[in-house]
Amino acid sequence: MAAAAGLPPASVLEQDAADGLGDRAMVGEILSRNPSLVGFTLYSWNSERSAFLASRLKELRPELPIVAGGPEVWPGNRWLLEVAAFDLLVCGEAESLARRVLDPEGAR
Repeated sequence: MAAAAGLPPASVLEQDAADGLGDRAMVGEILSRNPSLVGFTLYSWNSERSAFLASRLKELRPELPIVAGGPEVWPGNRWLLEVAAFDLLVCGEAESLARRVLDPEGAR
C-alpha cells in the first residue's frame, strides 16, 4: 500500500526490524519516525501482536490514526472487530484506496 500511495521506502519498517525487535522497541522505533498514520498488514501469524502494538501506540499517541488490512481483515472476523485497536480496517485489495488512506494530500 505504501508503494501504491507513493510513499518513500523509509516510511515502511524494515523486515529485520519487524522480525527482530521486541514489542517495546518496535513501538519506540515506530514513534521515533513521528508518523502521521501507521498501517499494519494482518496475517494469521501476526494479528495478535499487531493488535497489541496498535493498542500500545494508541495509548501513547491517541490521535495517531491506525489502519489495518490484509488477509485477516474480513467482515466475519469477530475477534478483530472486538479488539478495537484500529481506526480503519480495509477488506480486500486496498491498493486502489492507498492514496486516499495513506497520503494526507490524497485524503482531501
